[in-house]
Amino acid sequence: MPPDDTKKRKACQTCTHSKAKCSPFEDRTDLCYRCQRLGKKCVFEETIRKRGPKTRSRVKQLEQRVDTLINLLAANGQNVSIGQAQSLSHLPTVATEGASPQTTFNAPEATPQSAPYITPVETPDFRPVDEELFKPYDPIEADVLSQNSASKLLKEFGESFIQSFPFVVIPTTTDAMTLRNDFPFLFHSIMTVTTYRTPATQRALSEELKEQIATRILRHSHKSLEILQGLLIYGAWYHFFYNPTNQQMATIIQLCVAMVQDLGLSRSRKEKTQKMPFSEKQFGMKWSSEGLFAERRAFLGTYYLAVAFAQAWRKRSTMRHTRYMTQCCALLAERKEYSSDELITPLIELSELTCRINDYFSYDDMENAEVTGDMILSFTTLSFRSDLDRIRNSVSASAKENKNLYLGMCLVEIWVYECALHGTFWTPPSLSETSAISISRTVALYHCLRAMNAYLTGLLAIPQDSLHHLAFPSWTGWFYAIIVACKLVFLEDNERHSQTDLDPVHREVSKLECDKFGNPPPYEPYTLPIGFNTTSLWDPVTVAREAEVQSLFDKFIKKMEFTIPADPNALQCRNPVFDPLFSMICLQRSLLHGFTKKMKEHVLNATGPQESAGPSIPCSRDNVAEATQAPDFPHYDSQPQMTAQTQQIVEHIRLNPIPLSNTFHFSSLNFDSIASPNSLPAPDLSQHELLWDTVMDDFTFPI
Repeated sequence: MPPDDTKKRKACQTCTHSKAKCSPFEDRTDLCYRCQRLGKKCVFEETIRKRGPKTRSRVKQLEQRVDTLINLLAANGQNVSIGQAQSLSHLPTVATEGASPQTTFNAPEATPQSAPYITPVETPDFRPVDEELFKPYDPIEADVLSQNSASKLLKEFGESFIQSFPFVVIPTTTDAMTLRNDFPFLFHSIMTVTTYRTPATQRALSEELKEQIATRILRHSHKSLEILQGLLIYGAWYHFFYNPTNQQMATIIQLCVAMVQDLGLSRSRKEKTQKMPFSEKQFGMKWSSEGLFAERRAFLGTYYLAVAFAQAWRKRSTMRHTRYMTQCCALLAERKEYSSDELITPLIELSELTCRINDYFSYDDMENAEVTGDMILSFTTLSFRSDLDRIRNSVSASAKENKNLYLGMCLVEIWVYECALHGTFWTPPSLSETSAISISRTVALYHCLRAMNAYLTGLLAIPQDSLHHLAFPSWTGWFYAIIVACKLVFLEDNERHSQTDLDPVHREVSKLECDKFGNPPPYEPYTLPIGFNTTSLWDPVTVAREAEVQSLFDKFIKKMEFTIPADPNALQCRNPVFDPLFSMICLQRSLLHGFTKKMKEHVLNATGPQESAGPSIPCSRDNVAEATQAPDFPHYDSQPQMTAQTQQIVEHIRLNPIPLSNTFHFSSLNFDSIASPNSLPAPDLSQHELLWDTVMDDFTFPI
């Protein structure tokens, strides 16, 4: 142990006891000013400082690591000779402790049988597991895609797909091979969604991508901007791989939300720590302005998908709009690095408005909604409509040509006026009113009908070769629009079945008494005031003709016939491979069947039994709107004309019903009545009718 050091105190004993300042007198080291002035003896004590043990040198640390390696090899049953152990100690140039930077010693070269040099961070205690065991999937190396086809698919993604989802942009200077080598997960995700022309290849890539997600995120805890961007692309076109029995849409969205939190993308860079815990390779993007704007797009894209999922499945969004989102939108719009950046701000504003509308009307929890009354609903819908008009007017002329943005605005307008479909929101009619629906509600219903028609018309106007480029919010919006169309047509029937009380309570009580005891009942039922006769002004035939509902449904089926396999036998396969949009035409056909059947029942009930074989509508009938007399409306006593391909769809749906559709039941106008397989038994209805009852009640995609 080194000898102890002795050192005098800086203050004498007298000044120390008096807690006074002790300053040397002139140049003397044995006398201070205070003791000289007071004439006291000035004594300075000597202190002994014990030195601790010397810290381990760098060489000793490395020797201990060599010993650790020898012990590990011995534990694995490998014999290690003394010569090999000595060769492991032959290390590169190492600076010794206490020497100057130039003072080094050179280690001799390792013998051929010596083990390779291992740096401290690469020892078995610290070696990353993913570097040893994980290997990214390469579609080209797996001989699933060629380099030429990959380049074409990447170009198509940058030119077309990005117009529906502008939150992940690949620079034009990045070719397919560069993206494949530097960002394999993002490359894999893009190839998966763009191979829609070859469904078998797309299915194979999708299965491999799910394996990559499980391995990289769950097993190896990889966190990077590249992985977040790949998840966003996979989630944005998840309808290509949607299956009601095992869909994982919510899981994909929540993985994106968790990745945003882990990477710290939800707050400004100034609020982040100066030293990020991720290297450039781990983060997936260089720390530059380009990487910073890519972060912001990914952050906003996560919010956009979270809101779209919440709207489609009528839930509360797991992400809330923040001021930082507004700042990100402003910075992207100001810089405008890519032409698609001008779409981001209106899309995020529409998402924020969607959340506010849902929170106000409680569309996700209708039973506990607190908004009631015609006046408050009129003011509220007017306010939300003003916000929507402000967003619409702020969009540039070039952005207005974007079909996805147009559909988003129509969807939000339907969302605003959906409140008109729920009778519990509105003031019940008084005895003096002759209509079961108030004027304010009628106006809101008309706005909802017009927005629905605009959405479906806008979707039909999109060219056939661009339909696959639409992200999932456009297709869930389509499904929502056709459900709204059906509920608008059969508004009063749905409200009566769900007990939303279009009729006053006393009328319902009188009906129940007559039904139970027959005519006459044991006591006189309640007598309505003279002259009271509520007449419905909302006739299904008139509404269907005004909105061209059946015509829109037929046009959609004809437009989507290209998704039907050319080989009729393909529909009978056990595990058929279809176009990724084939499920859309199946859903539309089922809903058209239910719509036609329901309209036929209404016409028969309105006209009464007829003696003639053909249908005829009388010139007048009590409590039936005059519109039912219209001779130019399509007859509902037969199915609409179908092509040969459409007939194949009907047969396929009959033989292969939608999974779990027999577990759905219709109970109320609320939107959470999907029964579990072990709950109520399914009614004896066809698969078409079950699907009709389900979507008319739940408003959401089957899950």
